[in-house]
Amino acid sequence: FTRPESRGWTHATTPDPAAQPEVHANHFAEEIDRRTAIDIFKWIRRFGHQEALVPWIVKEIGFGATVRTDEDIAANLLQLGGTSFHIAGTAAMGRDENSVVDPQLRVRGIEGLRVCDTSIMPTLVSGNTNGPAMAIAMNAADFILRKDTAQ
Repeated sequence: FTRPESRGWTHATTPDPAAQPEVHANHFAEEIDRRTAIDIFKWIRRFGHQEALVPWIVKEIGFGATVRTDEDIAANLLQLGGTSFHIAGTAAMGRDENSVVDPQLRVRGIEGLRVCDTSIMPTLVSGNTNGPAMAIAMNAADFILRKDTAQ
């Protein structure tokens, strides 16, 4: 799903800026996300058992037919699922002091550093992130050029 309520976190593991950070997606921290994922899984399973599809489906892979209860489904989703593709929102922009990035894309507390990618999106888009990434980059260029010409 594209707009989870659960929020994860990212932490530096060492002062070395080249070191990989520790990333916690924190899937299903909110009950609505857990419930949504379980309901989607059950719908897909029902869809696959339609009479017209039965001849084409040899077996269910990954979970298996023994996974039946909501608890089992959620546990298997956490074990087999994950975050991939266009990760975004990990350094959310906002006006409050808890936001990593301010509305001019400046990292709070670090002079001269801006973030210019989809990690700044406080709310994720429901589609591909390419367009928003280009818009963020255009705004970043504008902020930087305006700052440089104002001095």
